[in-house]
Amino acid sequence: MFQYLTDGTLTDDDDQDRLTLLMADQYFIENEALYRLTAPRNKKQDRLRTHDVRLCIPLAYRHDILSHFHDRFGLMEVERLFLILSERLYWKNLYTDHCQFILTGATARMTIDAG
Repeated sequence: MFQYLTDGTLTDDDDQDRLTLLMADQYFIENEALYRLTAPRNKKQDRLRTHDVRLCIPLAYRHDILSHFHDRFGLMEVERLFLILSERLYWKNLYTDHCQFILTGATARMTIDAG
């Protein structure tokens, strides 16, 4: 998406390019960073806020960000920490990656505690 919005380049993968073109109006670039605009899903949310703007996170930084938030907020329930993350950040599999990170971290902690 970043490449398309920067210079109009597509990938030559018809399915991916179709999705990029359909969703391009939900993204914008500011200060060399990609953001996603999300409209409220229903009228009640529309009254509370008009749009959410979330920073899109490249794959290379996702683990570090999950680690930072987990270290900062400690042992918070999965859904609550996900809500904090999802208000500010966006990537397609954020919830899945977050749950996997929590499970992996819990396993590592149990191994350390047992040793």
